[in-house]
This record gives sequence, structure tokens and C-alpha cells, in this order.
Amino acid sequence: MSPFNFLENVFNQLLVNPRSSEQDRRDQVFLKNHFEKIYGDKNYFLISSSGSAKVENESTKLIALRHDAVMNSAKRVNANFGLDKSMSWGSVLPLYHVAGLGIYARAFLTQSQVYQSSWNVTQFIPWIEQNNINLVSLVPTQIYDLIQNNCKSPKSVRLVFIGGARLDDELRDQIKNLGWPITETYGMTETASMIATGQASKMRVLPDIEIGIHNDCLKIKCDSLMTCSLQKIENEVQIKTLDKGWLVTQDRAEVSVVGNFVELNLLGRDSDFVKINAEGVSVSGLRDILGPHDGLTLLALPEARSGNEIVAVKEKNFQAQEIIKSYNSRVRPFERIGKIFTVNQFPKTDLGKIKYKALEGMLEGLSYENI
Repeated sequence: MSPFNFLENVFNQLLVNPRSSEQDRRDQVFLKNHFEKIYGDKNYFLISSSGSAKVENESTKLIALRHDAVMNSAKRVNANFGLDKSMSWGSVLPLYHVAGLGIYARAFLTQSQVYQSSWNVTQFIPWIEQNNINLVSLVPTQIYDLIQNNCKSPKSVRLVFIGGARLDDELRDQIKNLGWPITETYGMTETASMIATGQASKMRVLPDIEIGIHNDCLKIKCDSLMTCSLQKIENEVQIKTLDKGWLVTQDRAEVSVVGNFVELNLLGRDSDFVKINAEGVSVSGLRDILGPHDGLTLLALPEARSGNEIVAVKEKNFQAQEIIKSYNSRVRPFERIGKIFTVNQFPKTDLGKIKYKALEGMLEGLSYENI
């Protein structure tokens, strides 16, 4: 039985993280009530954003998706990949995120079986085999777990959607070598799931989606966009709506037309671009060079002379010296890491994304090791 009601003209459904703090829960209910005074109490899914950029004195964003926006996204994915009733889904993503909602919406339309489980890498393969699961959606942290445990793809698996964050080149090669039939996706809560598939440098836009560029950032127009987002900032509610039907993202991208298809080259978040000695630097690009490490990342911190400096942050007991030495040999002089900060544990979202703003805040007043 689906945890969601996909029938029309039903009361709004608020997707809540059961582990949210009491304050977060109050904020979500407050924003829901505020939303319903304007847009009514039916035909919407209200979803907390899973993004990693929340800062102090700001509530989590609440994204309002109309019922038909969610169903339009599901129809597009089903049609593009030829998904039908014969294919069963395995869901190991939280039900309060848009990715979990999307799985059940696609299955509702095809009348497919969905098997739900929490994530446990040692039980994942037996669970797939026992239920003869064909389709799964995962995030890069789960891909990392599968690789670390040398998990080969079961024969029943036909397609693995990967989303939530960019998949590192090294992880992509390793998971393919284990036989997993992966398809990388790009999308967000505001688009009711994926709008493009492929590698980050060559994402093919799905049908019936318009793409453009505004101030170097990607903008999107289609029939599965949010109605609005709501956020409480300094105790005031701010509502953001579409700009003449366009969703303007914070993702930098390049757009090209290849034959009959539109392709995206995703360059990273706009906030990831900084200036060092007047040179433009992509922090997300530098993280790609550093490589995927469970316990090591890098940040750009303000610095008086150069504007910003690149520093490493590691979790306690992580051995970072050799990795940083290799990284420093492959980047420009002003992109090299000169300081290492150590924290007990990285703050992360439920999908395993590092909360970089929160991590940066943890470094205030913290001593560091010079390289």
C-alpha cells in the first residue's frame, strides 16, 4: 500500500522527516498553514527541501508541488525509460524526500509493485534478490557503500537511477565494473524529480522541458515545476514563485543542442564559484579533483589578501596527508591546500550530502594544522 494518496482533490500532504527537531516540525506546520491561507488545502504535496545550504535564523524551505506536477514528472520518466507494470521498484530513499515520492508516483501510474526498506548495505543485495527487484534509485553515498563492500549487481536489476548529488568519475567507473546498470540524473525538489539524465558534463534534457541560461545559471520551464517555496527568515515568511513560468536555479551550466537533443554541462552551484587572487575558482570542481573520501573535503574560506583560500577539513582519525599531497600536485598554486582543520564528524543531510555552511560554521575559532 502506498504511503501517499495520488488521487485528485485530496487534502494537502506534508512530508515530514520523523527525526526533525521540534522546532523544525513547528516551522513546517507554520509554513503549511501560511501556504494554505493563500493556495488552499487540497491538491498539493508540501516537501522540505533536502538542500545543504541552510543557515542560522532560516527555517528549512518548504516546496509546494501540485498533484499534477508530480504526476507529470512521473509520466515523463515512465515514458522516457519505457517503465511498465512488469517492473518492480525497490525504494531505500526517505519517503519525506521528493525522490521517494517520485518512485511511488511512477509505480502508481504503471500499477507496479514497490518494496520499501531502510538502507543497509549488507542486506541490500539479498533484499533485491528475494523480491526480484528491477528498478532502484540511489544517491552517491549509497554507491560508495556498494563499492566499499564489493557488491555486484543482482541479475534482476535493470536500471539504477542515481541522483541527489554529482557522482564522482572514480565512483562511476567502479560501480560500472561491478555490473550495476546506472543512469545518472539531474533534478531537484522544485522540479518534482529528474529533468535530465547522463554524466554531469553531458546531461540530456528529457522531452517537453525548456532550458535557458540567466546570469550564467540554469533556468527551467516545464509542467512539473513547483508552485512556490516558503521559508521563515528572521521570523518572517518569504515566498518565492516562478519568474514568468521559469524556475531560475542556482546551478551554473552550459547548454548545447546536439541533433534533436538539448544537453547540459553542469558546472556546479553558483555559490561554489569564488575568486582567489582575482582568478575564478570552482570549489565543486576542486572537490572532484580531491576525489570521493568518506571523511575528507575542502572549503573556500575568506582570506584578507587573496580574497579566499582553499582549506581541507577532515574527520578525526582520517589520514589525509598523502591525499592532499596528490591533490596539491594537480592544481594551480593558488588552489592548493595549506591548512587542515579537524572535526569529529561532518554535518550531513539524510541523503548523505555534507552541509557545507554548517561545516564552515564549525571551523570558527578552531585551530588548524599547516601543511
